[in-house]
Amino acid sequence: AFGVLWVHDARARADRPAHVLLADTVLRTGNASSYPERLDAPLPAGAEVRELARRGGWVQVELPGGAVGWLPLSALVACAG
Repeated sequence: AFGVLWVHDARARADRPAHVLLADTVLRTGNASSYPERLDAPLPAGAEVRELARRGGWVQVELPGGAVGWLPLSALVACAG
């Protein structure tokens, strides 16, 4: 059963749109600049993230390590693929 769930989760992650950061950007805990920073340092330009949701000009993303947070849409460019 665990194997089936793992395969399902891997496929779901692969279907999420990938984006790349245009510049160093702070990952937030919510969808506004007034929310606290999610990490100690900004994410570097060129970092790849996976989109989870969108709200009000912000994109909820997941990092390769599994951390989840919010970035402004203007800081991202969609990956071709």
